[in-house]
Amino acid sequence: MVHVSFCNPGTEYVNHRDRSKTDKTVPLKSAASAETSLVSSLSTSETEVTSTSNVLQLRRLSDVELRNIKIYSNADIEKGKGSEKEYRRFWNEEVRKMAKDTSIGKKEMYKQVNERWKLKRCSLLEAETKNVQELEKIIAEKADDWQAPKTMKKATISKNIERVREATESTQSLRETVGSLSQTLKRNPDLVNRAEVERNVKRAKTSLISSMSELRKAQDTLRKNLGAKKSQLSEYLK
Repeated sequence: MVHVSFCNPGTEYVNHRDRSKTDKTVPLKSAASAETSLVSSLSTSETEVTSTSNVLQLRRLSDVELRNIKIYSNADIEKGKGSEKEYRRFWNEEVRKMAKDTSIGKKEMYKQVNERWKLKRCSLLEAETKNVQELEKIIAEKADDWQAPKTMKKATISKNIERVREATESTQSLRETVGSLSQTLKRNPDLVNRAEVERNVKRAKTSLISSMSELRKAQDTLRKNLGAKKSQLSEYLK
């Protein structure tokens, strides 16, 4: 016997005897769903593997690390007193730039960084001198009892800063001379007057050492006198 279902208008007529034909589509839908789940699972697994691989990937060492060059940590910098903080920041910046040039040994690199610092320190001292002189001028105009330190002549700091400038100019000139002559020797291995150029390099280096010594003494003297001046001015700022 054939069973017939009467449905509402617009509803598909279904012959229950042929239900097996309709049911065959169900496994197909299940297979598609399973395939989607499998693809999603594989995609997730690949993502997890990629993430794990990225985590395990070794970080590329910097030139500074590869060459075992001294670098100040943030904690070291913060522990510095006075200009020591600025010096340590300057050191880090310079050695990171110079580390890329493997033709420069660590000893020579450290030497050059300290030479550059002495030259940079000049501009810092000049700026400090200007601030102190401006402050002194303001206090002298407003304080009725203002008196210059008896232990320091009025022109002392001006003379100090001039000495620093002269030593700075001499040092810069000699560094350029040494660098230029050294490059000449490096680029011209068959230089005819090589012996003479080598003697000139040696003399320039000797003069540079003396000039650097004079610059250091001039800076130390200026720094000491600036300290004394600031100490006196602070009494009028209380």
